[in-house]
Order: sequence, then C-alpha cells, then structure tokens
Amino acid sequence: MRLSIGVKIFSIAVFLAIVMIAAALLSESRVRQAEIRIDVLADHLLPLLENSNELRTTALREKMEFDLIVSSEASGEAAEAQRVEKLYEDHFQRFSAVARAMHDEIDAAIDKLPTADRKLTLANLRVHVEAIVSEHEQLHRLIKRIIARHTEGNEAAKTELIGLYRQQDESFIDADRTLAGEIRAVVDAVALTAKKDEAEAISFEHIVTAIAAILGLLLASIMTRALLSPIRNLRLASVAIKEGDLSKHVEISGNDELADLSDTFNEMIDQLRQKEKTEAVFGRYVDPRVIDRLVDETGENANDLAAAGRQEASIFFSDIAGYTSVSERLTPSGLVHLMNEYFNMAGEPITETGGLIDKFIGDAVMAFWCPPFVPAEDIGKLACKAAIGEAAMIRAFQERLPEITGIRVGAPKIDIRMGIATGEVIVGSIGSTNKRNFTVIGDMVNLSSRLEGANKFYGTQTLICQRTHELIGDGFITREIDNLAVKGKNEAIRVFELFADGQPTSDIADAFGHFAEALDHYRHGNWTESEKNFKACLDAKPDDAPSRVFLSRIERLKAQPPGADWDGVWHLDAK
Repeated sequence: MRLSIGVKIFSIAVFLAIVMIAAALLSESRVRQAEIRIDVLADHLLPLLENSNELRTTALREKMEFDLIVSSEASGEAAEAQRVEKLYEDHFQRFSAVARAMHDEIDAAIDKLPTADRKLTLANLRVHVEAIVSEHEQLHRLIKRIIARHTEGNEAAKTELIGLYRQQDESFIDADRTLAGEIRAVVDAVALTAKKDEAEAISFEHIVTAIAAILGLLLASIMTRALLSPIRNLRLASVAIKEGDLSKHVEISGNDELADLSDTFNEMIDQLRQKEKTEAVFGRYVDPRVIDRLVDETGENANDLAAAGRQEASIFFSDIAGYTSVSERLTPSGLVHLMNEYFNMAGEPITETGGLIDKFIGDAVMAFWCPPFVPAEDIGKLACKAAIGEAAMIRAFQERLPEITGIRVGAPKIDIRMGIATGEVIVGSIGSTNKRNFTVIGDMVNLSSRLEGANKFYGTQTLICQRTHELIGDGFITREIDNLAVKGKNEAIRVFELFADGQPTSDIADAFGHFAEALDHYRHGNWTESEKNFKACLDAKPDDAPSRVFLSRIERLKAQPPGADWDGVWHLDAK
C-alpha cells in the first residue's frame, strides 16, 4: 500500500500527542495535591499564624493596662479603675474573638488537608488554643479581683493577688509561646510538604515526559528512517552538484514521493552531465560570459539574436617578437606545445581583468574590454592592467622556456609586443545565419594592431592611444612617444608608452622628464636642444630605445630638413 509522507508524519504527530496528553493527566493529580496544601497554607495557616501573633499582642496590651494599676501608689480612685477595667474588658473580648477565629481556621484546614498526620497535628493545636483561652479567662477573673482590691485601697490583698497573677501569667506566656511555635512548625511543615509535592509533581512530569519522548523518538526513528535516508542521499548529491561533482546517483527506495523525487533528481543529474560536457567543449571556443549573454538575448527562436551595436571598447593586440625564428628552431609538436603553454599563461591576465579573448591569430592574441562585461569607466584601466600582467607573465614564461622546449642550452628568447586602442567599435554577434562570432569590428581594432606593430620601430613593449591614456588616470607610469600616423591612416594620433604601474623611481622620472622636453623641442624643429635632452634621457636610462630612435631620426632630419609645413607627425608605412 502506498502511504504518502504526509500520512506518515501525521501518524507520528498523533501518537506523540496521545502520549503527552496521558503524561499531563498523570501529573495533574500530583500537582493538585501541591495546590491543596498551598491553598490551605495561604487561606488558613498563614492567617492562623497572624491570629497567634494577634493573641500575643492583645495579651501584652492587657498586661500593660494591668501594670498601670499595680504601679499606681494612689488607692481608691474609682474612676481610673473603671477606665482600666473597661479597656481590659475590650482587650479580653478581642482576645476571645481572635481565639474563635483561630479555632475556625484550624477546623477549615483540617477539612481540606488530605493527610491524616497533619489533621492530627491541627487537632492538637485546637486543644492548645482552647487551653490558652481557659488560662486567659482565669487571668481575666484574677485581674478583676485585683482591680476591685485596688479600688477599695486594700493593698495587702492586692499584693497577694498580684503575686498569684504573676505566677499564672508566666504559665500563660509559656503556653502562648508553645502554641506559636507549634503553629509555625505546622506552617513550615505544610509549606515544605507543598514544595516537596510540587517538586515531585514536576519530577514525575519530567520522567513521564521523558518516557513519552523516548517512545515517540523510538517510533519516529523507525518510521522516519525510510524518509531520512533518501533525503540525506538527495542532500549529499545536491552538495556534490553544488561543488561541481556530477558523478553522484541517488539510490531509489520505497514508493512514496521521495522515490519519485529521487528518480527525477537522477534524470536531472544525467542532463547536467550532458550540459557540462557540452559547455566544457564549447567553453574552449567561446567565453562563458559571451555564451550567457547570447542565451539571455536569444528569443524563442534560436536564430533571433540581438543585433550588434556601437559602444566604446578597449582593444588589445599582442604578438611574439621574433616568432618566426623561434618556430624554426622547434619541431611541429614542440612548437604546438610551446604555443599552448604560452596561450595558457597569456590568457590569465586578460580573464582576471574581465577581458574577453576574441581570438588567437598565429602567435597573436586579440582581446577586448567593454560593457556589460566590465564597467564602461574602467575599460582602459583594465586593459592596461592586463598588459602589465602580460609583461610579468612573459618574464616568468622565459624562465620556464628550457623546461617547455626541452632546450637546456641556447633556448630561444621570447618577448612580446602589445598595443591598446580605445574608441567606438561595433560589438556583438556578427556573421551569417548559420555561422556567427561574438566579436568587435572597427578602426580601433586595426589601430590596436598597428600600435602593437609600431613597438618594434620604437623599441618599446606596449603602446597605447591617447583615449586609452585619458581613461587610465593615475596609478600607471606612461610617457608620450610620438605623433604617429599608422599605415592606412592619414590622421595622426598621440601615442604613449605604457611602462609600468605604480609610481616611477627617481631615475625613471628624470629620464622621462628629459624625454618629454626633448620631444617638445623635436616638434618645434629645435634639433640641438632635442638631441641634448634625448642624450640626457639616455644618461638616466641607458637602455632607452625610443631616445636612440629619435636621435637617429634627428640625424636624418638634419641632413634632409623637412618643409615649412612640417607638423612633427611621423608616418609609419610598415605594419
């Protein structure tokens, strides 16, 4: 029979509810015993104790009135004697009323208390109360006689009666103290018993509840084991999927909803495996972020891709210097291994800065930065950061070259040249209906390639355009190299060398300062001052290739001076 999870859980809940109700009923009787004693204590015994104190107070007042008479030296004062006698009579009536109230409280407590021993103790208290009342009446009669003798002025008889009063009063005081002690003992005993009953009731309830809980848990563990096992398996498999492990399969047991869920889960894992395999293969050809964007921009029709649009982007080109000579020294398999290792390392700075690797062209790498993959205001800065990372990468790559190529002695030297141009391009999915590429096209793509090639004429490693230089702000060491018109373009652009990040050392700052001053003189045709400052730059930075290029160029210009319309632009006809 198929039982749903809801029925199983409801059955456990009903069983636990029945057990807890039974436990509550069993402990209720113990709690009721404690409540009865607390009620007797609050309603009768504590008032009894208060009445006992009231008896003592009344007796003390009587004694004080009596002392007023016996201490008086005058005799025969009838008016005073009558006054004292009336006060004493009032106290006597009050004493009697309190004694009756105590008697009533004791009877009420006896009726309510459930235990026979306490009833017997209270009965003894009632006897003691009656005894005290009797002794008090005797004192009352004796005091009346003393007052009469005082009124008559019979001091001898009065003195004799006072002595008798003192004896009976001592006996009364002892009896009153004994009664008060017994009442306090009964109050303490009932309070202690009530507290004990309450503690026993709580303990009993805890014990019964614990037994009920154990039974409930035992039954629940038996009934839910079949539920927990598939849930645990599903959880472990889900965690494994979250961590990228799709090798898990959930065992199916039972015939409830969890069995259906486990079967569906296994089907989902199979589909995820197939999807992961597809993405792993496809991801080597297209950046996963591009895939996500294309999927997001795809309508119900798979061919309905968003059109490419214009936006500003930073384009990066890099190339291996002397690649041909390097390739000639290696076997085809060795060259493939070398390039795979190179591209693995070259891709890291680009992807770490959010760039998209567009393509590998022989030994060249093309990449770009643009929204929505990176913030629009950071495209130039991220591209330059990647170029600096590429420079550090190639130094580490050169150290590994003997290991990669297997050439321990005379291993080829690897260096790269990079160009970065920033401007408006067309970005998007471009191609035919059946074949498309997510790429960038436009003048900036061509310019970045030309800037990469221009490095070999200036002896630099990385050249960037003016727009890129405007975007990067502080944090990079740069210098303006030239006003350059690359091949295929008549319009000149200001070209800058990206030297490093951070702040320049004093030597570099000094060298670049001389270079900037020399470049300004050069553009104004002041060859002598220009040569002087280029040489000063070489003094500060002896390996500065651009300074040597300009010194050589100045020699040619001095030999063949430019026309009056010369604007300082250098036309680069080679790639």
